Formats: sequence, C-alpha cells, structure tokens
Amino acid sequence: MTAAATPLTERYGRVTALLDASGTFFESARQAFPDAAGEPLFPAARYVVQRAEVAALPAADPVRHWAVDPLRAAGQLHEVEGRHRLGDGLTLLPTPGHTPGHQSVLVAAADGRGRDVVVTGDALVHAVQLADPAIAYSRERDPATARASRAELLARAAGRGALLATAHLTRAFVDPPEGGARPVS
Repeated sequence: MTAAATPLTERYGRVTALLDASGTFFESARQAFPDAAGEPLFPAARYVVQRAEVAALPAADPVRHWAVDPLRAAGQLHEVEGRHRLGDGLTLLPTPGHTPGHQSVLVAAADGRGRDVVVTGDALVHAVQLADPAIAYSRERDPATARASRAELLARAAGRGALLATAHLTRAFVDPPEGGARPVS
C-alpha cells in the first residue's frame, strides 16, 4: 500500500485499502478529490468516469483544476461512454440526470451465489423515489433524464432481484420496489 493511502486506511479501514490496491475507483469527476498536496487519494487506482461528466464541466469550473487535470496528468483518469464492464461481475451503468455523466454500478453475485447489488449513487436520493421514481429533487441538472434513469435503474434491479445500495436513504440496502420498498435488516 502506498504512503498516501495509509492514513485513509487507518481511518476508514479495509475498503479504502481495497480501493487503492484494486486499481479501480469509479465515481463522478467531482468525487475524485486530491489530498492536500494535490495528489489523487488513491495513487494506484484508475478513476473511471463517464466522458459526458468531464465534457460538461466548464473550463472555469474548479473541479477541472483540483480533480480532473491532476488525474489526467497522472494518467489515472479513464473516460468511458455508456455501459462499461470493469471486470468480472462489475459493470458501470450510465444513469444521467443528476449530472450529465452520473453512473451507477452493478455488482453481480459471484458464481450465482447471493444477490446482485446495484450501487445507486445520486440516482436515488429520497425514499419517496422508490414509490415514485418520477419525483425529482432540486439538485438534478436534468430532471426528466434523471427520472428516466431512475425508473430504468429500479426496473433493472427489480428484474434481477438485486439489492439497492444507497447513500442517501436511512438504510444502506433496500429491495427495489415491487409493491413498495422494504428495508433490509
């Protein structure tokens, strides 16, 4: 593990070490925060973002200066278009609307054991959106596209019997709606 990742690992545990060691970190360009020295948080990782996310950033946006440019200079920024397979059981799913290049992640169950998981990111920010994916929230750049992305993502998850991993709900994992969402205990 690199020296830059060590303090993060001590603070946040094994997941951070795996992110750094795995060689892949997928997020929004806005989430690729460098450390205080301007270096990427995970120096061994490649940061995989949708090309639309980077293209939508105005030249004067500070995110270009403190996230996109350093990652590009370090050869760690990898722009993709649309659905993208990162590796066995790991697929990026474009879910634009919150931002032009927002993406969610499908983590397929290994060898058919267990359940698939869909990491929703900002495609799902309030529990009411489980009951009605058409309900927007104020930070969506393109509410109509966000609604369509959310509805498609929820239908995909329900069709696969996948669990939703959410960042904004009161529970981290919920079942997709089929007569209503049920928190997973």
